[in-house]
Amino acid sequence: MYGKERKYIRYTHFSLESLTLHSCSFIETKVFNFGALKEVSLGWMEVRLSAIKALLSNCNMLESLSFKRCWNSDKFDLGEEKHMGLTQLVLDQCGFDFDYFKVNAPNLKIFKYCGWMNFDLIEIDSLAMEEIDLDFSLVISTGSEQLHMEPDMDVRHSIMKMALQHNEFSRISLFLNSCPMLERLTIELVKLDKNG
Repeated sequence: MYGKERKYIRYTHFSLESLTLHSCSFIETKVFNFGALKEVSLGWMEVRLSAIKALLSNCNMLESLSFKRCWNSDKFDLGEEKHMGLTQLVLDQCGFDFDYFKVNAPNLKIFKYCGWMNFDLIEIDSLAMEEIDLDFSLVISTGSEQLHMEPDMDVRHSIMKMALQHNEFSRISLFLNSCPMLERLTIELVKLDKNG
């Protein structure tokens, strides 16, 4: 149901393993009894940090968390508690209003980020990291962003999409210095759209 027809979704299901919600309201206080949930994909909606934390704390089997064109005005800080089950995190063109990005997920293997990098600090605590896919092609920033990740990450493959603009080099350098085990680096060159 869409629009006025749907007043709420009942967030209780014991055997549901995958959940995709697009363009709707998400009520974090209703997230419970999802014992088997392994994958969540949210898109085109406001997602508060409290909702993300509720998902991670109430869904112990959650392995994959994806956001597409989501937004909020909270700091993206998932660094307080360890999120042991999370193995994949994807943020695709989201409009989170933050100056830092923190994730504490020791078993995170795949991290994908595409969008504006309007923050000063990225901190991902995971020694299990195998693949990082960073799309810098949307980055047109003159700020002094720092890319800080766990030193000596076990990343084996990284994909970077960029236009090789001057402001991208410091981020690339700091990232590569955090990945001494890197075996393969894929750089996809993209053209910046001068018309916006």
